[in-house]
Amino acid sequence: MPCADPTDSRAVTEVLHQTLKLRIANRLEEIPTVSARFEELAEVIQLPAKSVTHILIALDEILSNVVKYASDADAAREVAVSFDISAERVAIEIADDGRPFDPVHDPGEVPETTPRGLPIGGRGLMLVRKLMNEIRYEHSGGCNRLTLVKHLTPQPSA
Repeated sequence: MPCADPTDSRAVTEVLHQTLKLRIANRLEEIPTVSARFEELAEVIQLPAKSVTHILIALDEILSNVVKYASDADAAREVAVSFDISAERVAIEIADDGRPFDPVHDPGEVPETTPRGLPIGGRGLMLVRKLMNEIRYEHSGGCNRLTLVKHLTPQPSA
């Protein structure tokens, strides 16, 4: 098979469109594996460092919440994480069969405050909302699906 012409946009698109699918046990010690695999792929395809950092922070927060709150500690469950990466964006889908929780629309509990009135906890989802460009949640057939999207290119104004 001949080498692809480096000026051929189809060849560039194929290189920049990557997918990664992982399944992990719902344990906190599994989260670094997901992060490491994503970082390896991000380095190979040279994703912007700032975007990679934002994604890693959001991924850690969401996966930690799934592990801590979606099911009982003694329940042996899996979490599926898939990445769909293109030149324009990184889309991450996190799926589990734990308790339904919609982080998009659920305001959560009012966090406790310090004596100075600063919130204790409850900032993780707020941070995820700031770092990611899109967040979608769906619960169907006993499955939670959370999709996080980080745009890598400027998006047209609506």
